[in-house]
Amino acid sequence: MRKKITGFVNDILGLAPLIEVTGFNMKDVSVDVGIPPGMTISFVKEKDVDAETINQLLEENKDKEMLKLIVRALLKADALQKGMNMSHYKFSGLSMKIGLPPDISLKFARAI
Repeated sequence: MRKKITGFVNDILGLAPLIEVTGFNMKDVSVDVGIPPGMTISFVKEKDVDAETINQLLEENKDKEMLKLIVRALLKADALQKGMNMSHYKFSGLSMKIGLPPDISLKFARAI
């Protein structure tokens, strides 16, 4: 079990440079050692990236299912937060729990 969790975590962490191409940076990682195991990753949006660049990334890495799952979730969350009117709050990032079921939490910080 420990090897499986370690392999899973290393596989996800190995995707960090590819995920950065989308404009998101992996900030914090939390590993849930339970049944089933899971992992929570905090992301910070560094910049907007055009759809063509993201589509090219996915095409060049179409064998990486976990990358597709993460990138699609990041894009959906980003589109959702752009459509929200949070007046005095600014989008500050998101957390994604990779497990059964996957879960995404958007984070907003009070604008000063």
